[in-house]
Amino acid sequence: FPVTIRLLQGGSNALEELLMSAQCRYTFFGELTLFNNASRLIKSQNSEILSGRNFNLLTENFETRLLWQRTADKSLELRGKYSSKRELSGLASGDLRELGLIFTQNSTDKSALNMSLEYIVISLAGDINTPIAYEILEGLSAGDNITWNLSWQQSVAKNLQLNLTYQGRDSKIAKAIHVAAVQLRATF
Repeated sequence: FPVTIRLLQGGSNALEELLMSAQCRYTFFGELTLFNNASRLIKSQNSEILSGRNFNLLTENFETRLLWQRTADKSLELRGKYSSKRELSGLASGDLRELGLIFTQNSTDKSALNMSLEYIVISLAGDINTPIAYEILEGLSAGDNITWNLSWQQSVAKNLQLNLTYQGRDSKIAKAIHVAAVQLRATF
């Protein structure tokens, strides 16, 4: 299992993860594919400098995706996910329920379009202003959340690619956040 240790002035910061998962896939009618995934992740952080950031988090995920791909260049996916997160010392816990819709289109002119929309409901037991609560909430707010994503990639020339991305999230207790980026990548 991966262990990341950062040596800092005055001490160290270690992050450890142990992941176990089982996956299955079944295709029927030639166009529909059902994916199921169950996983268990134990994530531990130990900091000598900031002891308030230490935690041991157990996450159990159950995810089902239904992919409809009628042609090779377009797909539509419906995704549902349930996550249970528990801090092993009992300081905090949370449940996340997600429902998402993802559309992908790849064109022969070397462009790709991806769009997603997700509705996420998060329940949190524990103090909201702690590092473990941030891990449980995945950067979102407790309660109802909506996230969206739009990305477009286009090959401009043989060695030049243009990437446009737009992401957003909104909840009942915070203002909507919008993030956009433009990237032009040259390959030598």
